[in-house]
Amino acid sequence: MKHIFFTTLLLLSAFTVFTQTPTPTPNDDVVKITTTLIQIDATVTDRKGNIIKDLKPEDFEVFENGKKQDITNFSFILRGSKDQSVTDNQSPKDSIKSNVPLPPVKLKPEQVRRTYAIVVDDLGLSFSSMFWVKDALKKFVNEQMEEGDLVAILRIGTGLGALQSFTSDKRQLLAAVDKIRWNNLSNPFSYEPIIPNMSDEKAGANAMTKQQEEQRAVMDAKEDEFKLRTAIDRQANVATGSLGALNYVIKGMTNLPGRKSVMFFSEGFQVFDRSDKSPPIPKPTKVFDALRSVAESATRASVVLYTFDPSGVYAPGAEAQDDIVGLKGQGAGNSQSIRDRETKINDSQDSLRYLAEETGGIANLGNNINKGIEKVFNDQSYYLLAYQPDSETFDPKKDKFNKLEVKLKRPELRIRYRSGFYNITDEELKTVAKTPQQKIYSAFSSPFAENEIKLNLYSVFYNDFQDRNFIRALVHVDAKDLTFTPEPDGFYKTSFEVLLGVFDSNGDSANNGISKTSLRFSPENYQKVQKEGFVYNLETPIIVTGGYQFRIALRDTVSNKVGSASQFIEVPELKKKNLALSQLIVRNYSLAKWNEIIKVKDSNLAADTNMFLQNTAQREFKLGSVMTYYYIIYNTKTNSRMSPKLEVQTRLFKDGKLLMENTPEPLDIGDQKDLNRIEASNAVTLGTDLALGDYILQIIVIDKNADKKKQMATQWIDFTLVN
Repeated sequence: MKHIFFTTLLLLSAFTVFTQTPTPTPNDDVVKITTTLIQIDATVTDRKGNIIKDLKPEDFEVFENGKKQDITNFSFILRGSKDQSVTDNQSPKDSIKSNVPLPPVKLKPEQVRRTYAIVVDDLGLSFSSMFWVKDALKKFVNEQMEEGDLVAILRIGTGLGALQSFTSDKRQLLAAVDKIRWNNLSNPFSYEPIIPNMSDEKAGANAMTKQQEEQRAVMDAKEDEFKLRTAIDRQANVATGSLGALNYVIKGMTNLPGRKSVMFFSEGFQVFDRSDKSPPIPKPTKVFDALRSVAESATRASVVLYTFDPSGVYAPGAEAQDDIVGLKGQGAGNSQSIRDRETKINDSQDSLRYLAEETGGIANLGNNINKGIEKVFNDQSYYLLAYQPDSETFDPKKDKFNKLEVKLKRPELRIRYRSGFYNITDEELKTVAKTPQQKIYSAFSSPFAENEIKLNLYSVFYNDFQDRNFIRALVHVDAKDLTFTPEPDGFYKTSFEVLLGVFDSNGDSANNGISKTSLRFSPENYQKVQKEGFVYNLETPIIVTGGYQFRIALRDTVSNKVGSASQFIEVPELKKKNLALSQLIVRNYSLAKWNEIIKVKDSNLAADTNMFLQNTAQREFKLGSVMTYYYIIYNTKTNSRMSPKLEVQTRLFKDGKLLMENTPEPLDIGDQKDLNRIEASNAVTLGTDLALGDYILQIIVIDKNADKKKQMATQWIDFTLVN
């Protein structure tokens, strides 16, 4: 960072700030179970599945354990529509701009309308189903996501890195979709291939004696029993693992904002053990207990489960993978093996129906996945009913499930709602104790941030002069959340442990480890740290390009408070020679200091590395100050006959709305020698007439020498304006 070139100073105060009136999000849209209030979300449709919006409290009757309850609160929550408004600065005529990805908006809790966890059961999906799931999820991200949607795409069969953060960043979500793969621990076929046993084959064989038939029957029975028992045990182990991971995700959604939904893609689970043909009702396997646990967790977390079987509708009969030679005597459609398979498929789909019906969701078992996802979106309009429970509901001497029933006085309509709840309140669920190690590992592995200690993470990709790739993670720690102990020499000491992990998009760890740290500060530095916090500077070499997640958790060893943060970052494949940018790093100056720098033409602005790290990690700047930003441009198109020809465009966003956009301007690279790593920078004044709050600065670089499809690259950085 030796060459810093400051060009035009953009005076943002000269631009008009356009304000929008936000669509309010109801603050009662989270179902609660407390000793004073039970809330139920109910979806009402006609027979064609259309949402009914005009019902009144008198149209409903609520029963708890068969006893009618008085409805004390009533509202209808309407699915929000995407805001299509644009500011006067947005012009669709610019062909370059139409191809520029918009920077993601970090949603605040009050801005979240819907929270979706998309859980892909890659331990239970066939090879062909995985293709349709990926195709549907790409369409979901590109076309069906709406403003105010918070989404995570999670894979069951991968490591902790697969538990990505909830985000509205479509770039991050598409990267997650792209890495969904068929898991070799799963079955390659939706339906187990049928391999004829000796009984199936004997119809086409020569006649046997009675003794031979009896011996063959005994051998067949043992073979069938062994295969069935092996399949049941294997499926049960895989199913409980899948459902355990699903349960973990659901529990983690308890305190998330908005209408909370899980879209679960799986081919279902065999719940019943049919190895014993004699009982009229087959006995349930351990999978049934896991299903009940998932439904219970969803009820307690106010999560609605929508299940999808990508294999679609099953048509009984032989499949291409079946060996039907030995079935000739009975006919492929009449084989007992095929009838058994049909029973197994029905059992598996019933498990998906159970999860949906118990939590008020929909089981989508048809062939059109995206149509099923559209049903989920339509289902986000619902009625919220509440009543005050009596003392028996939460009797501590009774561990019981309270059955709910909601009836409509209009029989032509259909209603869906959760089946009930256990007599444990939300407050009781929050008091579950954890050991210190459990707490930090839970915060680290969860896709949900812990905020007892405020951490601010910002990661920067760069490629050095030896063509090595690195990610540098800057972690700002709010020292006010830590415990400091005075020492006899007047210094102040704080002790904490840090758990750090870097995961690629397959969930594999690129680097991780836990360390214990103690810091001591003089009285003067202690006061400064209390005011400004401090920064961890962590550098990780990267061998394989692609998407990465940084995860960090920090635990105060005295108070046991925990903070965590995660960030998605892409490492570009520079060997493909496509234009790419590093992330932006920033520095903040008072206006007076900036004017001094301009007067003396200070060319050593990067000398104070600590301030760059502090400002970039924290990204909180005062109104009226100046923010400088620096970045590196990789793979500029040039040769002995062609000099670099670069243009730079700048955009400023607030709350997802474009406030300012300048026209592309030529970039003066000065006398830089390494044209594969061109350093660039600029500055903006943060005018006093700007509103306080969160902003995003986006930089767009256009290489006029490159092919039209490869001539643009962009990066952005978020920051907050404070007084």
